[in-house]
Amino acid sequence: MLFKKIEEVLEFAEMTPGVNFSSIHGTIRNIEQWHIVPILDKILYASLHNAYQLITLETSLTSAEQELLFMCRNVIGSYLCYYYAPKVEVSLSDGGVRRLETDKAKSAYQYQVKNFRDQHLREAEQHCESLYSFLDENQSSYPDWVTSKSFSSYRKLFIKSATEFNEIYTTASPFRNFFAMRFKMVDVEIQMIKPAITALLFGFLKNKDWNSPESFTEAETELLSYLKKAIAYYTVAYALPYLAVRFDEHGITITSEQGRSTNDNMSKIGDAGDVKISNLIKKCTEDGRQWLKTATDYINANLDEFPAFEVPTVVEVENKLEDANSSNNELDGSFGLV
Repeated sequence: MLFKKIEEVLEFAEMTPGVNFSSIHGTIRNIEQWHIVPILDKILYASLHNAYQLITLETSLTSAEQELLFMCRNVIGSYLCYYYAPKVEVSLSDGGVRRLETDKAKSAYQYQVKNFRDQHLREAEQHCESLYSFLDENQSSYPDWVTSKSFSSYRKLFIKSATEFNEIYTTASPFRNFFAMRFKMVDVEIQMIKPAITALLFGFLKNKDWNSPESFTEAETELLSYLKKAIAYYTVAYALPYLAVRFDEHGITITSEQGRSTNDNMSKIGDAGDVKISNLIKKCTEDGRQWLKTATDYINANLDEFPAFEVPTVVEVENKLEDANSSNNELDGSFGLV
């Protein structure tokens, strides 16, 4: 674990000093496995964990280790408040499950607990993105991360962060939505972007984006700005039908307006109807198509800037887009971005 005592935890988690470290030990351990290891990958996490466990004073760590420890603890602290809050509402003993409440300390209302958890979940997600950015900006200090699967997953897309995606397409929960839609972004790049700009230019941009993004020319940067807009809009269009469908212990379920939330803000929000969802998908598809056309027009107007571009005989982008999206024009069920 990346904490040894409660005083360290309280610097990063909004909890009272009365919290027993042994009570939260298991939750912290789970958070590190669920959220820190996937970002750092196993080798870098093990290196940081072992270095921390071997010292008595944190100042004995290298500056790189201290900085990484701080960033990881930001993530853990916020997630700890999110995961631990429901657990302290009740106690479990041989006598059963009981609510913890006294005359002087009343339990919070459910909507207050939900607001508390929602806020810390948002902060935890933002800290995760900050951790990714920190690692990306300091690659030379963390070579184990650069050779990891986590790095490969992070770097493989043109739009790498929720912040970047949100600058193009804004939602109320950018971090959650970005990672929920990311799997369709992979499809968009391969099925839509690659054929439109040709495989050779696509591979050239990918290779440069992976190895030396700082070396992009002005024209390449301009082209990428158009492509990223196309990717963002197409991703929303393709991901929408999946967002409110959940596979869990209850089977296949969708978001229901009934019992949505005791949170005042959420209770005022109804499910989007089929027509509105279809219109949104259609509009995002049209915007994606227009930005992709802007990108290809820009290439054709500046062919000298893109020698890797293979001038096609005919690239029927419009027909491919229509075929790919025709199944999205008739929808059943209600769903939407959070």
